[in-house]
Parts: sequence; C-alpha cells; structure tokens
Amino acid sequence: MRVASAFLAALAGLGLVAQQAMAVAILSPADTIIGVDFDGPHSKSSYPGGENPGFAIDGTASKYLNFAGSNSGFIVTPSIGSSTVQSMVLTSANDDATRDPTSFQLFGTNDPIVSLDNSLGIDESWTPIDGFDLTGGFEVPAARNTVGPVIPLTNAAGAFTSYKLLFPTVGGSNLMQIGEVDFFASTDGTGSDLLTPGDPILAIDADLAPDSEYPGAESPAKLIDGDGGSKYLNFGKENAGFIVTPAMGAEVVKTFRLTTANDAEARDPSSWQLYGTNDPIQSLDNSQADGGEVWTLLDEGAVALPTDRNALGPFVKVDNDSAYASYMMVFPTLRDVDGANSLQFSEVQFFSTSIPEPTTAGLALLASICGMGILRGRRG
Repeated sequence: MRVASAFLAALAGLGLVAQQAMAVAILSPADTIIGVDFDGPHSKSSYPGGENPGFAIDGTASKYLNFAGSNSGFIVTPSIGSSTVQSMVLTSANDDATRDPTSFQLFGTNDPIVSLDNSLGIDESWTPIDGFDLTGGFEVPAARNTVGPVIPLTNAAGAFTSYKLLFPTVGGSNLMQIGEVDFFASTDGTGSDLLTPGDPILAIDADLAPDSEYPGAESPAKLIDGDGGSKYLNFGKENAGFIVTPAMGAEVVKTFRLTTANDAEARDPSSWQLYGTNDPIQSLDNSQADGGEVWTLLDEGAVALPTDRNALGPFVKVDNDSAYASYMMVFPTLRDVDGANSLQFSEVQFFSTSIPEPTTAGLALLASICGMGILRGRRG
C-alpha cells in the first residue's frame, strides 16, 4: 500500500496523473480533414541528385530524370555564346522506355536567365523555334543508351544565347528521362556539339502543380486513422498541412503530438503553426485555405521529432484557451528541405489539456520515492 501511495504521489507531483486523466483525445477517424498549402502554384519539376539536368549534356552514359514527367525539360546557356541551332540529336537513357520523350518544343532567348532551377522557366521572353511529335523515324531509340537520329529544325528565328527544350509528352510514364541532348549549327547533325559539359543548365516544368497535392493512398485522412503504419504526404513541402473539423464539436486544443512516418526523415516537419476558426469550412481540398474563413493564429513554434521511423514525437504545448470548431495546422519548415520532395508524417493527435513530458529530475524523484517505498515494504 505504501509503495502504491508513494508511486501515485510521485506521479501527482510530476503532474501526470491528473493531467493524463483529464486529457481528451480530440481527433478521430470520423473527423473531416483536407490538405492545404499556403504557398501559391508551383512547378512540379524535381530530380534525383545523381540524375540532374547536367547529365543531359555531359557526354556520358548517365541521364537526366525529372519527376514531373510530361512538359518537363531544361534551360541551357551554351558557353560558346550566341548560336543558331539547326539540328538536334537525342540519346536514350539506360532503362524504362516509357519515360522517353515522344515530342519536343524548342525555344530561344537573348535575355539573361533569371528563372530558377525546378521552376516554370517563364521569367524570360522566349521565342518558339520548332517542335513536333517524335514519330516517322525521329523516335528516341527503343534500344537503351543509344544515339538517336538527327532531328532537323526549322529555325527562322536566328541566333540565341540560351535555349529552352521541353518534352510535352512521354511514352506513358509519369517520369521523363533522357540520356543525352546534342545541338548543332548544321542541319544534318555534323560539326561540333554546341553544348558542352558544365554549361549552365536548369531543370524546368511548364505545368503548374496544385498548391497542395498528395498520393491517393497517403491522404490527410491517414493522419487520424489510428494506424501508425500509414502516413500523410504532401508534395507542397514547406507551408503545407491540413484543416480538420472534429466530429465531437468545438474543443480547446492545449497540446498536440505527431508521429513520424515510415521513411525519409528529411521530410519531417520541424516547425508548426496552429490556427482556429468557428466559421464553416469553405476551403477546398488541396487549396491555399482561401475559402473565406477567418482564421486566428493560436500558437507556433519548433518541433523536434525523433529520427526513428514510425515513432511518437514529444507532447507540444499550445498557448490556447479558446474552443474552435475547426483547426488548421501548417508546417513552415522541414528537417532538411533540400533533401525532401514533400512533407510527411504518420499521425497527429490534439488534446484538451497540457500533458507535460517527465523531466530527468522528475523521473529521478519518481525512482527515488518508489525505491524508498519498496525498501520500506521489504522491511515490513
């Protein structure tokens, strides 16, 4: 009895018994939840570090791969200066012919290049040069790592200092890849390649991605399904998140807790913002939360999630004393944004009271009290 009393007293001293007993888990699978991203529409362009656009002009058997698929390509500024491209040769990549381009569009500009890597590539004034479906003998070779036919270009626009090459369609994949691209001033692919390894080159994609986007199997609903093995992934990266309307009605959120996802710790959120509203939710799924609701910023801060996968994070206190019918949580930063192509985590839970983590001193006190109780019990 003395042991139990000492144990409970220690827990009470740490604020755990009463706090945990009063805590109400607010979120459940019955809640309405949608994905959002504060950022505006963006390019879908991205690539693996070892398959960047520079590999399309390096003269080797490497390749350039873009996850955006159709309508992706690159901007290149030949180091030779102003040139007139009149023919082109494409070399197939090492695998998966469904990723091969099946059409192209070539543009030129004499403007300084201010578009960024992985952008839409529209910050310059571009002049169309030529473009058509790669059929009738101009196909990218079905054989892998194979030089293709000379593609003649009708260039009535003249010389340019930079070029933009887009591939509007690919062979059925949702990725685009090309082994090598060569430009020539001749009409028959003879003479020196106008592109040389090391020329400034940027990945681009001409399609606007939604503000928020997630795979069907990794939707916001996975955050509140009670399954730590599932996850929510949003390609919006920074400033992406969710809006949730608890089925239990308006509640005061005082604490939250996140669970890490199964892989890629670079995608973990590293900071948070929590908003509340009592307005009906008019914002659409995968929007910028621009449906007209009036949102109140309740609190914000950093969150240090464990590097272990599918692991519970710390309880995070929220400075909030008001009940709201709906909450919006967004994540302004990730653990390693340069190494991530998305935001992800497995579970989220909101609580109606503060739940402090035991401190080292508190745990030592607990061990001490329990130890004393055990000794007293043994002594009779």
